[in-house]
Amino acid sequence: MPLLETVDRDGLVCGTPAVIVLHGADRPSGGAVLSVTIDDAAWWADARTQRWLQAACLRLLDGLFLYEGGAAYYASFGGEEMPVGALVSNRGRRAREYAVRARVRGEGMPEWRREWTQTVEADSFAEVRDDWTVPVADGPYDVSIELLADNQVVDRLQHQVQIWRPKMEPSYITAADGDFWQGRRKWYAHGINYMPSSGIATEDGEYFEHWISARAYDPAIIERDLTRVRKMGLNQVSVFMYYPHHRNRNLLDLLIRCEQKGLKVNLSLRPGTPLDFEWDWVREMITSLRLPENDTIYAYDLAWEPNWGMRAELTRWDAEWAEWLATKYGSVAEAEAAWGTSARREDGVVVGPDDTQLSQDGAWTPMVVAYRDFLNDLIRKYYGRARELVQRVDPNHLVSYRMSGAGDPLWAPPMTTYDFLGLADAVDFLSPEGYGRGGDWPNIKVGHWTMAYGRAVAPELPIFWAEFGESVWSSTQNAADPARVAHQGEYYNNFYRLMWETYSNGSCAWWYPGGFRVGENSDYGVIDPDGAWRPATHAIADWAARLTRSRERPEPDVVIPLDTRASGQGIFNLYLQSQEAFWRALDGGQHPTFEVR
Repeated sequence: MPLLETVDRDGLVCGTPAVIVLHGADRPSGGAVLSVTIDDAAWWADARTQRWLQAACLRLLDGLFLYEGGAAYYASFGGEEMPVGALVSNRGRRAREYAVRARVRGEGMPEWRREWTQTVEADSFAEVRDDWTVPVADGPYDVSIELLADNQVVDRLQHQVQIWRPKMEPSYITAADGDFWQGRRKWYAHGINYMPSSGIATEDGEYFEHWISARAYDPAIIERDLTRVRKMGLNQVSVFMYYPHHRNRNLLDLLIRCEQKGLKVNLSLRPGTPLDFEWDWVREMITSLRLPENDTIYAYDLAWEPNWGMRAELTRWDAEWAEWLATKYGSVAEAEAAWGTSARREDGVVVGPDDTQLSQDGAWTPMVVAYRDFLNDLIRKYYGRARELVQRVDPNHLVSYRMSGAGDPLWAPPMTTYDFLGLADAVDFLSPEGYGRGGDWPNIKVGHWTMAYGRAVAPELPIFWAEFGESVWSSTQNAADPARVAHQGEYYNNFYRLMWETYSNGSCAWWYPGGFRVGENSDYGVIDPDGAWRPATHAIADWAARLTRSRERPEPDVVIPLDTRASGQGIFNLYLQSQEAFWRALDGGQHPTFEVR
């Protein structure tokens, strides 16, 4: 419960130096703490501060608080019964009589009012509620809950209920001819992976991870964050939601706020991946919130950084590998005859190649090449099926996923990544990640090769960098390192240079909130915890106009052959084959592409 707030020049809250914290995640019971973080001795010595502190302490000792209050949801489709009420917590030492006054106001409706008076015992709680009929109108509706004791208002909670309605003429983002489109105009994503600033430094993992849950979601903080996101010049956010948090309507509230700020949304639906697809859950999340009608969303993100991994992870596909050989070649024996080498076996059963075979060429190379073909077919099968299922219920939104090491030519085997060759027929756009492109320009520029490879194997698909970023946290300083903060800004400028030079269709930085992330011990934020801009923030704003401006890609003028059958090392070897010719052409001002065989 903020008692004092500091604001920036735009009136946005940038800190709460004095708060009352109500302990007890199990709702009503627990202690209460007054926390004041101001270390200015003159401020404390001021008579006004002392009067304020006395009042705050008396408020704390009184012990009567609104633990919760308001309507059941922050968003509605209208025309429904919605509970409105309060949960009153008495953390004092005596029973208290109290009153709760509820009001709902909105244009075109008479004020809805309710009032309850009752007693709550010491160290206990009481709940009051009644149903409000949400009008079939545009809203929003202002909900106010006041807690009164001794005829004085001692606590108040306020929020809005927003109404979502489908547009008469929605404008969905589409993908064709290697670009994103909004109507007849090309659209470029200049985005950020978003989680709210309220999760920074929390040790409560459930609260942090499930930020869109009823427990964690706070529209005041979301509104403040998204205002800052838009001010940077960004036009897109990537967010995630777990089943069953769709039932609390917070995603709907978030989408309304994004729409109001001109932000498109790439929505990850969790848990699972298309390899272990929770289709019933995914379908419920999509249909219950009427997402097919919502053009604020432009894509579904159906997996979070999967890779094939190494032999230990690949064992689950051994049975399908044997089946694939029988289908592809007629039998395992015929496959071995075609390769001129034997399939690998364990206890007489055909299994996939081991880590040595995946990372080194030898007599087994033809078998490993076939195995990589098999993995590509698995991607087409499972990811293609997931996309088909989603588009049966929602034909209006694109389907892809964040691809981790896919497309990264420096990701050396035996760690096996997905290949754009398999993904091209299973997604609506390619989504490589930029973490392999960390550091300075010589390493970042390798993304040119990734872009050229993606466009060679899937020329019709846009390419969107789903994540990139750099942490500024220093474990020795236990703070953001100023040198790393400065380098983060240089890194962002270099990565956006890559976006510009490669005519990328978009990117989404990791991530918005600055400050310490517990567990990962990192700070990837592009903005300080108090809302002050970092050098990375300035880079985001400086590049915004260029990266979202429509532009035509030049036609390739150099074709470099790539032989996928020459090695079992996959994309890593393809880069070794082509790097000399590729960089010579690029440094000479040419526009190379690949002929993949």
